[in-house]
Amino acid sequence: MVFSWINWGLGLIVGALLAREVGKQAYYRGVAIHYPAVVTAGYTGLGMIWHWGLSASAPLLSATEGHFLADLIGIIPTSQTIFSVYALGLSVLSIIFVVAVMYAISPSDPKLCRGIDHYAPHLLEEREEEKKIELKTIADKLENSVLIGLILALMGIIYIVYYFAVLQKGLNLNIVNFTFLFIGLLLYLRPIRYLRAFYNAIPSSAGIVLQFPFYAGIMGMIKYSGLGKIMAGWLIKISTPTTFPIVAWLKQNSEPDL
Repeated sequence: MVFSWINWGLGLIVGALLAREVGKQAYYRGVAIHYPAVVTAGYTGLGMIWHWGLSASAPLLSATEGHFLADLIGIIPTSQTIFSVYALGLSVLSIIFVVAVMYAISPSDPKLCRGIDHYAPHLLEEREEEKKIELKTIADKLENSVLIGLILALMGIIYIVYYFAVLQKGLNLNIVNFTFLFIGLLLYLRPIRYLRAFYNAIPSSAGIVLQFPFYAGIMGMIKYSGLGKIMAGWLIKISTPTTFPIVAWLKQNSEPDL
């Protein structure tokens, strides 16, 4: 329901995926749940709260200049609709009400609960026990380091706070993707686990989605810190009129295609 308040489409997808994962984890851990109730809970956001949230059609339309009813009602800011005490209060009450209803309709007797194995056994897979990794090399230690993952995640979170609090910029596609990327790293902490999760989720494009933002960040630091000019000066100093074209060609082909 919280994700549906943010965006009805996001809530629809998150609710469905979350319901399925809750069903699978309950089966693996031997927890008795009634899967139909879980699925119903996953779709409550679409029916109960999205029209009070950030993607509500009527409030957003009435806050847009030049809308078709502007001559009759004028421009109504979202402070009077989505972010009003009335709308926010109804959103909170809706969440409390739905939680209570979901609790009430769930069978109290574990024998009456039918899990995901009853309705969708094809979603279950055999799970191998996680093997203890021997950290033999420096690379193994770095990619399994919680400290490195935490430092990187905190750097991203600090920039997100700086972006909104200091720069006072609004939402756009870049900051949304950036936020999800570093919140995900904060949840996993170990870089190698985060990498594996990416490849399990989107194997065909995981490398681009995960690595390219870091490539761009590295190139940005090199460019705007002045390090790029310093490195170019080093190349010029060791080059001659004859060798400079080769050095320039090697440098160009060694950079990622951004």
